Amino acid sequence: MAPKKRKSSSSTAARKKKAPAADWRQSPFYWRGTVSGSTWEGAWVASDEGLPSDADFAASTNSFKLKCSTALPRVHTSGDGGTFTGSYKLDNGDGPADYSDLEHEIFAYNGPPDHHPAVHSWAVVGACGDTEFGRFVSLGVLDGKAPGEVPGDDTYTRLTLVRRYIADDDPRNGMSAKEVACRVSSCGKEEWAMNAPWLVLPWKVPSSWPAPLSASRAFRDLLEAHCEDEGTDWCVGVGPLLQHT
Repeated sequence: MAPKKRKSSSSTAARKKKAPAADWRQSPFYWRGTVSGSTWEGAWVASDEGLPSDADFAASTNSFKLKCSTALPRVHTSGDGGTFTGSYKLDNGDGPADYSDLEHEIFAYNGPPDHHPAVHSWAVVGACGDTEFGRFVSLGVLDGKAPGEVPGDDTYTRLTLVRRYIADDDPRNGMSAKEVACRVSSCGKEEWAMNAPWLVLPWKVPSSWPAPLSASRAFRDLLEAHCEDEGTDWCVGVGPLLQHT
């Protein structure tokens, strides 16, 4: 029989600090799915390692199906955005169950203009809403461009939104979906993240907020190495790389 471990003295135990409990809001939630008409359907994955792979999304049992108040493939042209209703799967300890947001609004700005030397096109999407778990803000992209019958009538087929739950005292609490998206749109405060808007969706914002968030050194090196048009902060040519950051 192994000897019993000696109990720590009360003075020793008192000196030990308990590790703070992890906050579930630290992890962002990546939602990705196809858009058809007003329907957005796919799966979501929680990840601290950046955008999950296609295989990660395909393997996720956290499915969702939401309906928008406007046509999603061209929501960036509506001028008013839209609202979502619907449900998603979540296992909160008792097995997968259906949950619904109390409110969920989105707004989109189109990405680079047609004359820009982009290798792909997309629209920047911002969102916000309330759930029984708390308030959230989201950033992402509409992509998978499908040519229209006439120039300028193109549509998108896929929506990726990264959801960040925020605390009650977070200064982003009062932002609308349009205000969330505007920061990452052309000429916005974080235009540099237009290709991968979720890079400017931290768990907590710094005390300097609403001043612009800075790009990391690694991110700046990536831009400098791949930028195809000098002076273009958002460097559209490196978009596919950034979307896996």
